[in-house]
Amino acid sequence: MENLEVLAQQYRSILGTEKTSNWDRGEIALEVLALHNESKDAGILEAFLKTTGESKTLLYQCSWVVKSFRDCKSVLNLPGLSWSHYRTAAGAPDPEHWISKAFEGEWTVKRLKDEMDAAKVEKKIQEGAACVRCQCKIQESAVRVLIDRKGKLFCSPRCAGEYLLELADQSSPAEQ
Repeated sequence: MENLEVLAQQYRSILGTEKTSNWDRGEIALEVLALHNESKDAGILEAFLKTTGESKTLLYQCSWVVKSFRDCKSVLNLPGLSWSHYRTAAGAPDPEHWISKAFEGEWTVKRLKDEMDAAKVEKKIQEGAACVRCQCKIQESAVRVLIDRKGKLFCSPRCAGEYLLELADQSSPAEQ
């Protein structure tokens, strides 16, 4: 428990500085989670959260981002990039690639997310994805329609439109 108190004190001191570092928070969070996992004692994590006033969600998020960039030291704390840039890129198979592109292109977080989404769609097309509506193979000229925050691929604007009409019919109240 003494080690936990030391970690909690370090964490509180980071929170108390003018320039709070999510990177430092993430490193400590990784240590706390390692202690928690080694001991199999849920009380360790709860005691740390209570002592620091941190939320479990933020603790896990900071540790996840730091872990994602652990082998990418050359791209940490690049000027012009926020923690949100790193958090967004952390979900990609190659976060260092996306952070570098965001830095070079001076992208906003939204632009980074859009570029990552576009790359996912391109990969699906290259892997032979099928149209959501008619199941034919998607060509390079595919139309991308976003529904429920998921990328749906269609072979043509016509298929996309018909799909949306079918969804609208399904969601409208049944006539009696």
